Amino acid sequence: MLLGIVFSLVSLLFGYALGSRLSFVNTLWKRFCFSLTIGMLAGAWLSFLLSWGLGSLGIPSISLTIIALSVSGRRLLKRRKKPTHHRIKINLPLVLLVFFSTLFLALNYFLVLHPNERGGADAIVNVWGDYGLHVPIINSFSLRTNFSPAYPTLAGHKLGYPFLSDFLASVLVVGGFSLRWALISTNVLLSIALVFSLYWLALEFTKNNKAAFIAVFLVLLNGNFGLVNAAKDLASGNFVLPPDKDYSHYEEGGLQFMNFIYSTFIPQRSTLFGIPLVFLVYLLLYRSYSAKLNPREKRGLLLLAGGITGLLPLVYMHSFLFAFGMALFLAVLERNRKWVWFFAPALAFAAPQLLFMADQLKPDIIGIRLGWMAKDKSLLGIAVFWIKNAWIPLLLSIPAFFLLDKKQKLFLIPFALIFIFANVVRVHPWEWDNIKFFFHWFVFACILTALFLVHFLKARKFFSVRNAALLFIVLFSVGSSILTFSWMLWGENARYEMISSVDYRAGAWVLRNTPQEAVFFTADIHNHPVSMVGGRQLVLGFRGHLWTHGVNYGEEEDAVKKVFCGEENDVVQTMREYNARYIFFGGNEENQFKCRHAFIHSKMFSKVYDADGDKIFELKD
Repeated sequence: MLLGIVFSLVSLLFGYALGSRLSFVNTLWKRFCFSLTIGMLAGAWLSFLLSWGLGSLGIPSISLTIIALSVSGRRLLKRRKKPTHHRIKINLPLVLLVFFSTLFLALNYFLVLHPNERGGADAIVNVWGDYGLHVPIINSFSLRTNFSPAYPTLAGHKLGYPFLSDFLASVLVVGGFSLRWALISTNVLLSIALVFSLYWLALEFTKNNKAAFIAVFLVLLNGNFGLVNAAKDLASGNFVLPPDKDYSHYEEGGLQFMNFIYSTFIPQRSTLFGIPLVFLVYLLLYRSYSAKLNPREKRGLLLLAGGITGLLPLVYMHSFLFAFGMALFLAVLERNRKWVWFFAPALAFAAPQLLFMADQLKPDIIGIRLGWMAKDKSLLGIAVFWIKNAWIPLLLSIPAFFLLDKKQKLFLIPFALIFIFANVVRVHPWEWDNIKFFFHWFVFACILTALFLVHFLKARKFFSVRNAALLFIVLFSVGSSILTFSWMLWGENARYEMISSVDYRAGAWVLRNTPQEAVFFTADIHNHPVSMVGGRQLVLGFRGHLWTHGVNYGEEEDAVKKVFCGEENDVVQTMREYNARYIFFGGNEENQFKCRHAFIHSKMFSKVYDADGDKIFELKD
């Protein structure tokens, strides 16, 4: 565990050292934010490149990363003009740190692979669904060699999904952390980076500490019309504590814009890594566009923003697209040669990643979807849908827009266009994923709402009334999310078993008794013990994840059917085509393939594992 701790500390100290060289990173909490976002980005990228160069993730590549970041950080600190000393005092950033650190630590501790009394591990429903992808990716780097990176659940296919957040967790696993604590540690650190980068962006835009503070709560504790549904349940006597439902998500009632911490930031690890970084890019772009700076300072901001943007595709593709698109809009607006300082590093860093991911960037996943998830596709129906979902920030951001100066209004045009575009065009196979587009618009809607509240509720002679009104509006805005958190932590129906004790035993056997490069044929389930615990390659895992990524798995699907339902010769030939030696046959396989299984009685196979209803067959040489 010591190696993982040293890696994390050195990465954060490198980020702090780099921030100390930048004049606009001029307070302790800004240095802290910069060290989290840039330090973890630098540590993840450098360890990944060194691991690929050495052929595997291990102690040598992690040690070299620590040495390189230590030397670089020391040189950066030595070149500072003068040391700065900051006193820690109680202020709004400290309140944010304490509140959200406690919240994210509690949510991750209880909802991410939490041990249960049956010897297994539970997870909140969204984590239960998504970590069936993330955990196998982590295992593919930490328990075997996965260079060049390929899908652990689709043999032979490049891993076009942004995986750097999972690779970062793999580094901690190899550095001595358990899988659970590697997930929790990276989740919490990235969540804190999210909080501070959002606060910093809102402060840069509004120039008002209170508005920035309120904006963080409106974004991260986003609520919706679900609060009204809770009030109706209370009036009818159907309301219970803790709640037995997620009040921010009610499909029958048209509530799809659910709380982001629940729906996005805990389950979707790539999003959690990419969003703080794109917030930092937005901040740098806005500062270079709006502030009165000399040409050298503007070039420095654009160079840093372009460098971060260029490193984003393998972190989170959506962040890269939005950061690059925002810069392109401002460049067209300004028509100044200075923008070469952004686009040169952005394109240089991003091009190899985009080429690596090119197979997955397919236009056929795009389609028309008017009004996103609204059932009533009329203009009135869509408007009602969004009022119920985006709630107070949608309503108050409209008058708040008129409080802005010209440059602020122009800066927000791309986000308004994003909102319109995502209401017309589906850009993912699963249309709900358009929420990743709406989020960027919603962030600035919340910033505008916070600015509006602070501006219009500041009459001195009504001080107590103003603060009471402010508190009421904020609580009314986030009320359904508070109920959602209560459901997440204490609701009996909020968590599912992610890994059972039987899965642990089968997966542990696979890990101990099969070669690292072993390939398995299995059923189509998202949390299969072979990949979740054993860390081995599957010919075809859960198709749902692959479908949402736009991956074509038709050939592998046919191969799996041949192995489980084909004649002996077809089974053997197919397994050799995929360099597979093992077939896992348990309850899921039996339920999915109701046919004659030739391998069970074939002399070409030997049964090497048989326990708890699970069997593993090995193809003889």
